[in-house]
Amino acid sequence: MRTFAGLLLVGVAACGFEIDAKPGDAAPDVAAPDAAIDASVPGFDPARCPPSFVEVPGYPHRYLWGPSVVTTGVLITWQFAQMRCAAMAAPDDYTPHLVVFDEAGERAAVWAAIGGSIGYQWIWSGLFKTANGTWASITGTAVAPEWAQLEPMDRSGATTTTKRAIAYGGNGGRPPGDLELPLDWSENAACECDGRDVVAMP
Repeated sequence: MRTFAGLLLVGVAACGFEIDAKPGDAAPDVAAPDAAIDASVPGFDPARCPPSFVEVPGYPHRYLWGPSVVTTGVLITWQFAQMRCAAMAAPDDYTPHLVVFDEAGERAAVWAAIGGSIGYQWIWSGLFKTANGTWASITGTAVAPEWAQLEPMDRSGATTTTKRAIAYGGNGGRPPGDLELPLDWSENAACECDGRDVVAMP
């Protein structure tokens, strides 16, 4: 009976249900999943993403980068990049937004897909600094920055705005990571279609 109960507990946890543990209960021995899965809206339907968006192996969402977002050789500000992403939706489509990396595996997969694109060193992401100094995502997903070497860095002397957002990438032989930049700086960008709405903006 104990063996059956233990298997049932592990099965429930593996399905994503929360377990209401009580004082004195032993912590369930649940192994971590073999592969990280990107958070998706329940019932996410890739067919409702704009047809130009593509799949990145291992993740259910759809992504877009390149000339459809940023004209080759031309960089854009964070606000304009977000507008470009949203404008690609047809009336029945999900509304895309700047990419929000839910975990390290998604960062690595997306960057592996676009990192070889000519001219790509940094891409705007959907993370921004709030008025109280914390970092938030435009979709409301709790995401912590994964800083590149020497980041975060104060660039106050080279901008007219105090608002900050995050670009992801790497150059000069540095490993990829997050870069803190003023919103009025210009970079490349990548869009994501995941069925989630934009709930916050800087």
